[in-house]
Amino acid sequence: MVDVYEELKATGNTPMITLEDFDKKARLYDPNKSLTRNFAVPYVDLYKMKKMNDSLWDIQEFVGSNGRFLSGDKVEPFSQVTINGMQFDTVHDPHFFLAEAYGPNYMTPKPRRSA
Repeated sequence: MVDVYEELKATGNTPMITLEDFDKKARLYDPNKSLTRNFAVPYVDLYKMKKMNDSLWDIQEFVGSNGRFLSGDKVEPFSQVTINGMQFDTVHDPHFFLAEAYGPNYMTPKPRRSA
């Protein structure tokens, strides 16, 4: 994930992490431990963002109340999120972004459908 983040920055894009909080001590994978049935992992979406002007951002694959566009005051100034001890930029108002992108119940897991 760090490589993707750095590549986006290097190409002039503004990478954004849409994750409100993350335990700094979390380990996603330990090859020395056996697999378990009960586990949880963080889910991170990366979006390509382009600043259109001082008041509007175009966000790839974002579908909110204003289409792909998000108001500048919801994006800047960036807030920070820490993932595995590293800090990354994210939108100024993550709750607003997540509710716009995923709906008001974005914190409630959706049951998987049977195949």
